[in-house]
Amino acid sequence: MIELVLAMMLAAIVIGMAYSAFTIFSRLYGSYHGKNLAHADVRTFKQVVHRDVKNAVRIEQQNSGIVFKDSLSMEQLAYSFGPDHLIRIKNAVPDTFKLKHLTVHTAFEGVAVSDGIIDRLTFRFDYDAAPMVVTAFKKYTATELFNYQDSLWKQ
Repeated sequence: MIELVLAMMLAAIVIGMAYSAFTIFSRLYGSYHGKNLAHADVRTFKQVVHRDVKNAVRIEQQNSGIVFKDSLSMEQLAYSFGPDHLIRIKNAVPDTFKLKHLTVHTAFEGVAVSDGIIDRLTFRFDYDAAPMVVTAFKKYTATELFNYQDSLWKQ
């Protein structure tokens, strides 16, 4: 009888240790999974911005946000901003990125631009309680700049 009680007590201790280890690992995995998803969102945002900048023929800062134009100026892609989000609208389909404390800075040849053609986009936001910066550059050819000179000097 004593052997049976000791065996049950040892089994209870082993089961308790296994349950505690399972609980700890479950919490660690949940934390890791949440951080990994948030990091994936930031990585996706960065990839989308760089792809949009690369595919655009011209990028313009307007009062309502940023407009990416193709060579025919038919297909447009637009970004509009809020304090905690960026809305990307392509072909009338919106896509939202949640970015805490988002600020956007635009420039052309190193000079800040509030209206007109731009060649640099800088997004600053908070990620995991730390500041994050995503910057994208557009290289224009001389032909593109001469073709769009009205946009350049309308400031």
